[in-house]
Amino acid sequence: LLMSALTGGGGLLFGWAKPVPINPRYFRNPLKAMTITAAAGPLSNLLQMIFWVLLLKALAAVGFYDKFVISVCAAGISVNLMLMAFNLIPIPPLDGSSIIVPFLKGKALANYYRLQQYAMPILILVLYLLPMWTGIDVIGRYFDVTVYPLAEQLLNFAIAGI
Repeated sequence: LLMSALTGGGGLLFGWAKPVPINPRYFRNPLKAMTITAAAGPLSNLLQMIFWVLLLKALAAVGFYDKFVISVCAAGISVNLMLMAFNLIPIPPLDGSSIIVPFLKGKALANYYRLQQYAMPILILVLYLLPMWTGIDVIGRYFDVTVYPLAEQLLNFAIAGI
């Protein structure tokens, strides 16, 4: 909150990101537009990740092997992949929550909307309290089977031949 006040923003900060206020009443088709808007964040992370992979591949192809530059590219790949995967989790306020809504119908959609009011406590529980109390890191395990193997494959692809 202090950081938000110092930067002239308002509202709650989650991590270092501040939720972008979106008013669905401005959209012609609110459900479709909200889905597209929510997909923009993870898509931008995907595009940035691809940029870093291609840059690293190009540098490796011309024989540029500076450790610092390779580390920066590797960080760009990993961080953007982590942010994309994290934001695709279908719990509000994460983008995945808006992306999943068009696929839910009837009772599932009604239950999902009921669950939204508890989303922030659930997210805090999953991110902080569950690992602290039980040692079970759900996000870490999710990354273990998704992000880390994919990041390793992308890095191997980009630096093949070094």
